[in-house]
Amino acid sequence: MHIEKNIVDSIIGTLLDISGKTKDHPNTRYDLKEMVIGKSLQPKDTKDGRKVKLPTACFSMSKGEKSIFCGVLKKAKLPDGAKKGEPTFLDKKSRHQAHGYILNNCDEVLEYIRKHELEVSNQGKGSKWSKDKNHSQRFSQWFEARVMHEDVSDLIKHLLRGPNSVAKRYAGYIINVYRFQTRRREAKRKTQNSVVTLVALTTSFASSKDKNQIDANLTYYGKIVDILELDYYNHFKVVLFKCEWYEAKEDIYGFTYVYFNERCSQEEPFLLASQAHQCFYVKDPYDDDKHYVMKIVPRDLFSMSDEAKFDVPQSYINEPYDDSMGPSIPRDNGEVDLVRSDIPATVIKVYPREFVVEEPEHESED
Repeated sequence: MHIEKNIVDSIIGTLLDISGKTKDHPNTRYDLKEMVIGKSLQPKDTKDGRKVKLPTACFSMSKGEKSIFCGVLKKAKLPDGAKKGEPTFLDKKSRHQAHGYILNNCDEVLEYIRKHELEVSNQGKGSKWSKDKNHSQRFSQWFEARVMHEDVSDLIKHLLRGPNSVAKRYAGYIINVYRFQTRRREAKRKTQNSVVTLVALTTSFASSKDKNQIDANLTYYGKIVDILELDYYNHFKVVLFKCEWYEAKEDIYGFTYVYFNERCSQEEPFLLASQAHQCFYVKDPYDDDKHYVMKIVPRDLFSMSDEAKFDVPQSYINEPYDDSMGPSIPRDNGEVDLVRSDIPATVIKVYPREFVVEEPEHESED
């Protein structure tokens, strides 16, 4: 925890150029010169030879940019570290959608899903897109009629009956080391726990006329509207998140963002709580309707007994490290612009390196 805090303090101090906190000081620039790296950031002698100019680094900010940066941090709602379930009646549409999603994500039903897809595919003319839509909308009814007179497992029998119309509603739920909350509950809180992300293998088409399907893992981003626990008449229970899903796009830098008024997958609002992962949104300071997606990794969870015993195995769950998630350092081959030309450079007097501790002065805008 202390290491993380120190790293963040150093990053913030450097970005905001806080005296005594920044790591981009004159001695650092002279180190670049000695190491023969970052040539564009190395100290440059002035014409009179009495002072040196320190070019402004690409990560430096103007006063206005610093104000915007601090405003974003101040207004951002981060995830927080749940209320008892209350009975609620499911309307016909919600019950059908929730039960359909559970069927499509049950391993024992997979065989029936394939059979129905094959039957729909062999039914006369029609685009692949329309047939997939037909399968999605009618599978539940087909499954019920198909399995009614077959000798099937108890699980299939319970699924065949469907869930009770009375479910339990929760304001919050903890799973996968995340604490989730509904959008309504977090409205007056300073933390943000309603944002959810799901990675799913999806068949998509460019349009309704497109005949070429594309199967790919797509990442969906949304907000939790409701947390429901469906009861299959005391045989088993399933917790689902009902969400609003948003169209996700990428900017030129590869960052993902969403607009809350651009929704998608409105006919499939549910996901299993066990499938959910958490992220949070940060509002774009230049566009109030635009929100950037910030992904998070849960902290390691350790499960240890109250008394230390050498013969008791200690279990833990952690997130595997992925090299692709780490920052990439561009090669300084002269193609990467490390200097900002729109912010005046810093000018300091020439002193031996060990005495370079004075407050730097900045060039005037002229």
